[in-house]
This record gives sequence, structure tokens and C-alpha cells, in this order.
Amino acid sequence: MPGGRLDSATVSQTIGNALSTRFGKGDWFLADSYGFFYVNYETVKKNNADAVEVRRFAADIARGLPHIARVYTSDELLHGQAAASDDFVGRAVQVGFYGARSGDLVLIPEPYYMFYPQGTTHASPFSYDTHVPLIFYGTGIHAGVHREPVTVNDVAPTLADIFEVETPSGSSGRVLSKIFE
Repeated sequence: MPGGRLDSATVSQTIGNALSTRFGKGDWFLADSYGFFYVNYETVKKNNADAVEVRRFAADIARGLPHIARVYTSDELLHGQAAASDDFVGRAVQVGFYGARSGDLVLIPEPYYMFYPQGTTHASPFSYDTHVPLIFYGTGIHAGVHREPVTVNDVAPTLADIFEVETPSGSSGRVLSKIFE
């Protein structure tokens, strides 16, 4: 199977070089972290560049890099443009995006590629990374295997139901009623 590790520093340098050619010299990224790239806005300001155009251009460069499946800008994500109902990758990125902390660019590698230099993660939106068993055990829980998809958001309301306490405020999941006898 194809797969491998991507080097964030190399990706950052490649995009940064293109930004320097287009907008002017400078350190274009403050940081990069596992597919999240954070623009250096002092460099944007120093070069009298438009921040939205810098992010858009950087995303276009990133889309042309080897083993990059998708690229989203913070602008697209802040406006909900990645979350088409039939696009599981875009939806996963959209629900995982938090504007105050997520990067200005979000790069999603092709399946079986990752930005992590060692080890592994559950950071990709693909089924091999997101399919994790969920086990409930105890009095009142029906023995068996249930194959319907669930989300992490379903755990809190289900546990609240088991313990007969109020569902946590802000909870957006559903009670997994099929597990009960």
C-alpha cells in the first residue's frame, strides 16, 4: 500500500518560497503542526500583502504538492465552506476546526500519509483512522455488536442516560438507545 511521512518543514519552506516570490521576502509561517500551518502576519504586513490573498495563494501552492489530498484555508472553514453533507473529509475538517486555535491552512494528506515524524495518530478523516471500537458494559446494557456509526458526541448523552443524570449542557450527540435491554 502507498503511504509515508510528510515533512512539515519542507512543506512550509516550499510554500514560503512561493509566497516570497509572489509577495516579497520574509518568514511566512510562524509555525506548522501536523498539517496546520500558521501564517506570520508581521510578514504579511511588512510586504503590504492582503492576508486573504496570501492564504488563498498558499493553499493553491499546497494543493500542488505531492501526497496532499485536500487544503482548506481558515477563511473557507470560518464560513462553513468545507462541510458539504456528502463530503466526509470536508465535514470532518469542518467540525474539527476551531478558529481561535486552528491553523490558517489545513492540509490533509492522501490516505496512509501523515505529517507525524514517528508513531501514528487518529488525526486523518479516513476510516482506518476514525473507526474505533466503543464498548459499553454493565447492568442494563444489552450484549451484542452494533454496527451503526456513532460519533464521540454520542458518548456523553449515553453516559448521562445510563447514570440517570442531566445531559451536559452543550452536548450535541444522541443517546445510543440500541445498547439498552
